[in-house]
Amino acid sequence: MYLFILLIYPFLFSCKKASQDLPPLTHSGKNIVAVKVNGKVYTANGKMIPFSPVTEGGVYFGLTADSSITIGAAQTSPVWSFYVTFPYSKTSAIFPIGSTPFWASWSSGSNNDYQIYTDATHTGTVTVDYYDGKILSGTFEYDGLISDGSGVDHVEGNFDIGQ
Repeated sequence: MYLFILLIYPFLFSCKKASQDLPPLTHSGKNIVAVKVNGKVYTANGKMIPFSPVTEGGVYFGLTADSSITIGAAQTSPVWSFYVTFPYSKTSAIFPIGSTPFWASWSSGSNNDYQIYTDATHTGTVTVDYYDGKILSGTFEYDGLISDGSGVDHVEGNFDIGQ
């Protein structure tokens, strides 16, 4: 019996999946977007990329015609992408996101096999903590609908974008 307990002891404490921490929020324009989904952190940084199509990893920032901001991030290995659109403002503020035009979506897989997105009933917020005309940084979080209809997942993260 003692030998059995000794053999299974390491497995008793290794079965729980550890949750990762988001990197700290910075205000230096490093072009970093970090997204936490199901305890795993996905990070894209450094390189600015076109909004679509995503052919390489990096970070996207755009001011759209309807005066909203879109921040995006993507990586090609493993394949994932994230986009959030919220109202353009030159001040620090909290913005609601939900359905079009202010929304968020995280997806994984080469064909967006798994998506978590906002809609009219699955909402969240974007908090702009810092804006000086060249640097935009803040946080986001939402409880989004899973694309296969299996439920809702919590998505959270932060961004530090420089122009």
